[in-house]
Amino acid sequence: MLVAYLRAIGDAKATVHASAIQVVVLLVSAPPAMHYWGVTGIAWSMTLGLGCAAAWMLFRTMTARTP
Repeated sequence: MLVAYLRAIGDAKATVHASAIQVVVLLVSAPPAMHYWGVTGIAWSMTLGLGCAAAWMLFRTMTARTP
């Protein structure tokens, strides 16, 4: 819903930023998580990345100015 809302109000750039945040978090957190917890660590890394991306989009949604 956040992606659709941000695109509708003309802030599609925020969704691109969210995807970039998700990739960076995954690249940073996946190797140590894989080392310590195996496949479960990868799942938690993906969850962390999605959470960070969602938090960014929620922040942009709450601070967005509607036309």
